[in-house]
Amino acid sequence: MAGELTLCTRGTNKFYTAAISQLEFQFLELTDVKRVHIKKIVATAKTQNKWSNKAYNRHLRHISALLAELMVWEKIEHNPECRIKNLPEEFSTANIPENAVFCCRNRTRTGDLIVMSHPSYHLLYPAIYRL
Repeated sequence: MAGELTLCTRGTNKFYTAAISQLEFQFLELTDVKRVHIKKIVATAKTQNKWSNKAYNRHLRHISALLAELMVWEKIEHNPECRIKNLPEEFSTANIPENAVFCCRNRTRTGDLIVMSHPSYHLLYPAIYRL
């Protein structure tokens, strides 16, 4: 199975190859892969690489895309990853600048002030934005 994953990028291939080796799935035929094998491979890769739930879900989608492509090329008959549920993700504002969050909160308040100050604004809006 490890030989079939050469479609991946080098880093992704390294994650899966290490997990497959640890689980001793190297000699498992691609046609014999079941959902439990995919779950074990991704779970092992998650613990080895200390992935977050978001990274786990991203890699799970990547495997799903690979298996879907193998279905298109008729290498496998069904996608064994099809019903593996994603892990819950936490919303993070780590990469969002503070001023962007501030703008989003004040956008509706600014719109309300414009409408209160200029009651005919709704008539000018289509003309301004060419709607």
